[in-house]
Amino acid sequence: MSKLEITKAILYEVKSLEKDLINSNERIYDSAEKQYYQILNEFYAEHEEMLSPDQYEISKRDYAYFLQLIELVAAHLEVEETKRATLH
Repeated sequence: MSKLEITKAILYEVKSLEKDLINSNERIYDSAEKQYYQILNEFYAEHEEMLSPDQYEISKRDYAYFLQLIELVAAHLEVEETKRATLH
């Protein structure tokens, strides 16, 4: 998978957790939170060269910020992919 495909898959995974992250059932919330942190760590490991430690720390606490960050990285990767395709 390309970095762009991985990033889009991560975006989909994070969006699919949204309803569980606001669930009042503690067990459902805890499970979703654990998955969220796993996805965040995967995303950071995949794109560490593009992200600052502060962005990682903010993403731990702010779901909406993390979604925007993923979307920005995906947009950047799409531009880079388009540039490469144009050069070939």
